[in-house]
Amino acid sequence: MAIIKEDGTRQDIGIYVDDSDVDPCIPSIVAFAQNGELLVGEEALRQAVVNPHSTIYEVKRLMGRSYYDDPDHKFVYRVRPTLKSHSLKGVRAAVEIPCGKFRKKLVQPELISALILRHVADHAQRYLGVAVKDVVISVPAQFDDAQRKATMDAGLIAGLNPVKIVNEPTVAAFAANSLTEKLLAANDEIDNSEEEKQRHTIWAVVADIGGGTTDYALMQIQGSYYKVITTDGDKTLGGRDIDIRLTEVMTRILEEKYLGFDLTSSEFQQKLRIECENAKIVLSEKQQYSLTVEYVDQDERTENLPLEHLLTRVEFEEYISGIVEAMIKPLHSLLTRAGGSITETVGQGIKAENIEDLYLVGGTSHIPKLKELLLSYFSNVKNVRHKDPVQLVSRGAAAFGAALTGLVQVGKMPRIDAVPLPISIAVDMDDMHVIFERNRLYPCIEKRTLTTYTNNQNAIVIKV
Repeated sequence: MAIIKEDGTRQDIGIYVDDSDVDPCIPSIVAFAQNGELLVGEEALRQAVVNPHSTIYEVKRLMGRSYYDDPDHKFVYRVRPTLKSHSLKGVRAAVEIPCGKFRKKLVQPELISALILRHVADHAQRYLGVAVKDVVISVPAQFDDAQRKATMDAGLIAGLNPVKIVNEPTVAAFAANSLTEKLLAANDEIDNSEEEKQRHTIWAVVADIGGGTTDYALMQIQGSYYKVITTDGDKTLGGRDIDIRLTEVMTRILEEKYLGFDLTSSEFQQKLRIECENAKIVLSEKQQYSLTVEYVDQDERTENLPLEHLLTRVEFEEYISGIVEAMIKPLHSLLTRAGGSITETVGQGIKAENIEDLYLVGGTSHIPKLKELLLSYFSNVKNVRHKDPVQLVSRGAAAFGAALTGLVQVGKMPRIDAVPLPISIAVDMDDMHVIFERNRLYPCIEKRTLTTYTNNQNAIVIKV
């Protein structure tokens, strides 16, 4: 979470751990405690071990989705979606929460997301001393219209006014690019003239790989002018999948090492997942990690034993190799789909070796093996930008919001958003007529002349 002050300076806001330390990253976790209390962020994370069935992670994966979008329940980390009728719009995914010994309740993803947004806004209000209303919310680049609308609804439920929904990788580039450095430094007007645009063209890729999603954006940079050419990624793949994979592997290893121990309880699995996430973070910097999980006998509740395993980075990279390789796959379609847009713009295609700048965003981008694969794919990269990769998205969203409201001035706002999916209307018995192609920069306008199905109609229904 970040804000831009009236003088144009940026301030990160987060949870104060003690009098001297502040963590600007608030976990997107919500928990319904057994005593009925609602917990968000760090408080929810701290009680996850003793309350695993009512602790919700990565709700972003369920936003705007139908139950039938997830037949294998692979999008949910702990609690599974269950059926909930919603008017005539079909069946929406919801999260089933235990409520007492025999009762359960269904909670919509928008409400859970709203609780997180309200929690974040309350932190900002305490810091600023004034009410927070207008916000810019970032989402994965591959979010479709239903998912973006669900995010907007969550903001409204939280009592906020979402002035814009922006793509995470592109606002990250907005924060990291020299344009924003100038914008925040002195509020000087930035030159976006034709002469400025004719400067050396740099092709850049933003790799935004966080806990829940993998996003890539291809950008064209000419001096202080830049725009998004195309986006691609996987909105169901992120660092959380690495945690789950490592938990599965470590469960098998510990079962073989400690015969006769039942390691399948929800409480132990939650402890192990948290420890595996810690291992992932430490092994991004060091060569080994001593993984330790306390085992409590489920029958006697008296025997507390530490189960241990020394995990090396080599082993870690071997266990997660399939997931990391899957994170690289969208890069091919990113460049392939950009061909048409780039041909129209500069009269040439683009290949991996044309990429000069690589922006690494999101906590998962810290993993050395992932960095290695990215640099192998983009063999001619000259600049790797990875300063504060976890906070870059929030800073970019804050800077973009400040520019939108006129708090800071730029000569011309960069066009940082492209349509992630084609936008079409239904014609002639539900045949689809494309109005805006995928990767079209917006805001934009298109006009079409279409005839009615019969003469003298006084009304039509347009399905988008």
